[in-house]
Amino acid sequence: MGKPHGANTKAIAEQLKSKLDAELERFKDIRIFYDHGDSSKHEVCQPTTYMGRRYGTDATLSDVDIVG
Repeated sequence: MGKPHGANTKAIAEQLKSKLDAELERFKDIRIFYDHGDSSKHEVCQPTTYMGRRYGTDATLSDVDIVG
């Protein structure tokens, strides 16, 4: 199994997603993306923020675990 923090991130993100999905009309414009989980799900990825007009490690501001 992966790192314990990854398991916590996955659990928190899946709980948040299920709460948003339970009220689809209210939260229709909010989508959750998160790191750590089943990579066959479209919402599981490595959310990363960049600065500037190009992408690359030298323009990376941070890697985040959960973003909406």
